[in-house]
Amino acid sequence: MKALLKFELKTYFTKSGFYVLLLLIILSGFFAGLNFRLSISPDVFKNAPYVTAYMLGLMSLLSIFFSTVFATQILFKETDANFSLILYAMRLRKHHFLGSKFIAVLSLSFLCFTLLTAGFAIGQIMLIDKKEYTNFNLFFYVQPLIIFGFVNTLFCSAILCSVAWISKNKLLVYVTGLFIYILYMVMLIFSSSPLMATGMPQSAATVQLSASLDPFGLSAYFLQTSTWTVVQRNTASIPLSGILLFNRLGVLLLSFLVLLTTFKIFSFSVGEKRNKKIIQK
Repeated sequence: MKALLKFELKTYFTKSGFYVLLLLIILSGFFAGLNFRLSISPDVFKNAPYVTAYMLGLMSLLSIFFSTVFATQILFKETDANFSLILYAMRLRKHHFLGSKFIAVLSLSFLCFTLLTAGFAIGQIMLIDKKEYTNFNLFFYVQPLIIFGFVNTLFCSAILCSVAWISKNKLLVYVTGLFIYILYMVMLIFSSSPLMATGMPQSAATVQLSASLDPFGLSAYFLQTSTWTVVQRNTASIPLSGILLFNRLGVLLLSFLVLLTTFKIFSFSVGEKRNKKIIQK
């Protein structure tokens, strides 16, 4: 599996265009850090841990885009090159083949989001006017990067890879990525998320359920920190407990269950139905 994974990653890291893409991602994060300021309250710093986690949680929605792009490129590479018949005839272990593909999609997608986060942090550090900013703390960026960035990237990669392997249809992978985003926006409205000004008031039980089922964890984070004081928002890191912990563990478990199920039902056969028709004739 190591050899397969090394081969997958090497095809990207040997191309100059890929480094240009990574540079553009860093610059995008840098531009956002310089120009985008989320105002929670006049007494809450613009780079307070609460605001930083809020921003990175929101930015983690880009993991849908990153995972979709890499999934369509990596998982359909052999099919696009008409190499699948030869590849499937080789002595490949299914879990090695699928595992290397998934890790490649996850690694490259998370790398892009990590560089986006790094650019965002650098942009805030480079600000000239820091009257509304507190001292830089690397931990306040690393924690949401893992809790939101990595977990959400894992979830998106698992769903998109599973759709690709089961359907073997590239267009359906693009549609699935778009569907995940649209469905999530609807969920935010339904759960009365602060991200949606048009969100309709819901009962406490409904909000609790929505926070538990939120695949990207934002609703759980808002609910967990809804009673925080200004001091807590300026100094406290993400409380990885309660409903937020339940949500993040649930998303991880769901992602692994989806992958395990897909690994079991995936088949290396190509054109099986067509071959059966030929035999019958």
